[in-house]
Amino acid sequence: MTTTVKLTLSNHEVNRLFTRELKNGVNFYQKLMSKVASLLKSCKEQRVYALLSLYQMNEAVNTLIQKFYDEIDKFEGVLEKKKHLAGKKITYQPVHFPEVCFDSALASSLVELFEVYDHFISLLKTLRTAGCFTNDDDYFNNLRRAFKEVNRLLSTLLVSSVKDLPLITLYEVIHQKESYQLHTQHHGEMDYSLLYKALTSNVAPRLEEKIRQPLLSCLNKRLEHECEPLSSHHSEERGAA
Repeated sequence: MTTTVKLTLSNHEVNRLFTRELKNGVNFYQKLMSKVASLLKSCKEQRVYALLSLYQMNEAVNTLIQKFYDEIDKFEGVLEKKKHLAGKKITYQPVHFPEVCFDSALASSLVELFEVYDHFISLLKTLRTAGCFTNDDDYFNNLRRAFKEVNRLLSTLLVSSVKDLPLITLYEVIHQKESYQLHTQHHGEMDYSLLYKALTSNVAPRLEEKIRQPLLSCLNKRLEHECEPLSSHHSEERGAA
């Protein structure tokens, strides 16, 4: 099922994310969502490194979203100090209505990112109009910083290569199959706690319960086993004392 949502954006700078073309003429946003689709497809094939990549990208998006919310709270406090604006509600007229994907957890997070980014840009412009910046350099520095943070994050996803990720499955990792053992000889052990977070998050593919529960059970045992040496060490220290 393909699900889309129509955004209501007030700023050209944000809408540019949906109209921008790459050097080869390919639409930036379409290319971005193509990468997301490739990651999702690999996750449905239970490729563990694709799942970790998707989870970590979603976490990075959510971190930036929260940063924008914190910045908005801070700057709204500055605006509130203007006596003639105190208690007044400021609204921003939407002028751009791009239709975007809303069919995965990461797509949903990106929608929230676009909207909070748009709100932040609108707020910066309002602060400038109200004379809250010491000079225009402060305004443009904040504008550029926000643009760079969003662009850096989206570019990281854009340049990620799904085909370069190891073809190792969840089953092979959790059950320590030979293919995974060979992989660890060159790349080290998997972070099982991170894998558990990814597998139980909303970005994980919808596995049948008869597959999901045994995987989680094995993963829990693996995590418990990793903690045993540390617990035993502490017990020995207490005994010696």
